[in-house]
Amino acid sequence: MRTLFCNLYFLSIGSLLIGRTSEELAILEERVRLLSYTGLRVEFLSSNSLLSREPSLEVGKEGGAAFFPDDCQIDAFNTASFIEKTNQLFEYLILRRSERNGEAEAIQTSKNILYFKKALVLAAGAWSECLMRSLFVETDIVPVPVKPRKGHLIVLENFNGIQLNHGLMEVGYMDHQFASYQPVDNKQHFSSVSMTATTDMNGNLVLGNFFHACF
Repeated sequence: MRTLFCNLYFLSIGSLLIGRTSEELAILEERVRLLSYTGLRVEFLSSNSLLSREPSLEVGKEGGAAFFPDDCQIDAFNTASFIEKTNQLFEYLILRRSERNGEAEAIQTSKNILYFKKALVLAAGAWSECLMRSLFVETDIVPVPVKPRKGHLIVLENFNGIQLNHGLMEVGYMDHQFASYQPVDNKQHFSSVSMTATTDMNGNLVLGNFFHACF
């Protein structure tokens, strides 16, 4: 099943984090420097270098990007359909500990027991914090404060006008350093909208926008 999943829905195409202003490019250059220091493969691309990788992308002369060649993506629609067909919904999740040393070793569901050797990857999106609180209620593990954010996706089927070679994200997708200030009822309100673009396994263009808000 793992081989089938990887072959059908897993794309190793790299990603580009796009900046359009001098302030955003300064942030990207610093991020590239820090990530390179940790040993990750990342490269800063000027406007001309970016255009050579993504001819359909227009960011202007001041634009640039951080290029992550090892980033991968999955086809979300087909992945969800695959999981739905091959798995049953779990009625409950319980963290199991080893009787020998008390360390966490498995997740028990209503269907079976899922053991892990090195790490447990929790990827429940906006439900991650709630799930962590239920799983680690008797531990000193602090739940990661994952919060939901509003977004929309539009899929342009059989779209032949643009060919994207990588996954694209505006720099604001990663954080809200570039959120705009708006006074609301004498309170500080920061908000921003960031865009993403990619192609799916069928060659369709997938566009997304995500709204960030901080009060």
